[in-house]
Amino acid sequence: MWVVIILSLTGSIHSSPLLTSSLEEQTQVTKDTNETVYTCEQVCWYEDWFSRAHCYNRQLDQIPISTGCERATLLELQNNNIKSITFERISGYTHVRTLDMSRNKITVVFSNIFVNNHNLTNIILSGNKLDKLYNGVFNGTERNLLRIYLRDNKIEILEAGAFFGLGHTISLYLSNNSLTHLPSGIFNDLKDLKHLCLMQNNIVELRRHDFKGLHHLENLTLQGNKVGNLQQGLFHGLQSLKEVNLSKNHLIHIPSPRSLGLHHHMMTLDLSNNNFTNSSTLVPFLFNSTYVVYIHDNPFTCDCAYKKLQEKLLNLSAYVSQPLKCYSEGILYDIHDNLSLFCNEHNVVSTSSSSLLVSTIAYHEEEEVSVSQLSKVENTFQVKQHNVVVTTRENINIRNNYVVYQDQSNYLMWYIAIVLTFLLITVTSLLVYLCCIFRRQKGVTACKG
Repeated sequence: MWVVIILSLTGSIHSSPLLTSSLEEQTQVTKDTNETVYTCEQVCWYEDWFSRAHCYNRQLDQIPISTGCERATLLELQNNNIKSITFERISGYTHVRTLDMSRNKITVVFSNIFVNNHNLTNIILSGNKLDKLYNGVFNGTERNLLRIYLRDNKIEILEAGAFFGLGHTISLYLSNNSLTHLPSGIFNDLKDLKHLCLMQNNIVELRRHDFKGLHHLENLTLQGNKVGNLQQGLFHGLQSLKEVNLSKNHLIHIPSPRSLGLHHHMMTLDLSNNNFTNSSTLVPFLFNSTYVVYIHDNPFTCDCAYKKLQEKLLNLSAYVSQPLKCYSEGILYDIHDNLSLFCNEHNVVSTSSSSLLVSTIAYHEEEEVSVSQLSKVENTFQVKQHNVVVTTRENINIRNNYVVYQDQSNYLMWYIAIVLTFLLITVTSLLVYLCCIFRRQKGVTACKG
């Protein structure tokens, strides 16, 4: 016999939580086990207006049967003690679009679990204990599934068909897992994927065809892995790619942008916090590309190559204020320091008043800022030394660790005004002179006027 306690609350049905009465009075027992079975209307609050089933923070150890919440489009089961997802429990929620089961204790999700959940758009399984994704785990969701959240699990294995048929998925988040490699062709079916996050794994190698076919990919995050080198052609065919984050890896060398397959419409490339010692490796990225490149916190060696990099940064197209440094015998040298002692060449650039040609200003946190946002002081824009990358097409001076933007349009206006004034005086003088000559010819002895 089922006993349901119903509370009236602002026109909605609010069931009692599990803690208010014994489960023996609220549930029935399955035939073959002593496991208690409870329904959504018993243990959740169903908000009919929003078709939302609130089942979070209920100390649930299983998914409730859909009875009472059959029309739910949002099923919130986060922050419980659920250990598994079974077909019998989830199949009744046929209208659910967003399934949030984050921060539970789920260890496995088998194939074909979601075959009845055709309307699923967002699946959130972050913060569980998954260690493997099986082939066909998302079968049944292919038509509508857009976003998959698998952050903060223990995933080590991705079976080759784990994402089979997901041609409409646009976002896949696999950060903070235990992946060491990417199976061949694992992303082949993700034709519409735009955002791929693989940060904070243990990936040691990226092969040439790992991202093949991801023609719509815009953001690729690989921060915090153990990648030591990149193969040529890694990004070939990724025409939509705008942002690549390779920071906090073990990179010591990188192919040229063209060899990698990077396009000119890229916006940012983050190579910071790697193991680059030879700065010449990065010159093609800094001076032959149109996007912002982050190279701070690399253990560059103080040598002629680095001094040339200093000259280019301070004279040509970019300025990195912090914390670009080089090492020599355990001593750190700043990008502004005199590095002539590390190279016998005599073309070291003074940093007290060096001109730069730049095109964007971006914070280290990848927050872009335009020149118009800087404080204007007497026709001069100033930026205090900060985590900033400066790259613009105007003249900029470095003075006392400030980046000073000078408004060249004012100089041009003054120049034009001076020239016009000079021409006006010249023409006026000429007219007066001609007037005098004319009057003399007419017998006038003096030129008045």
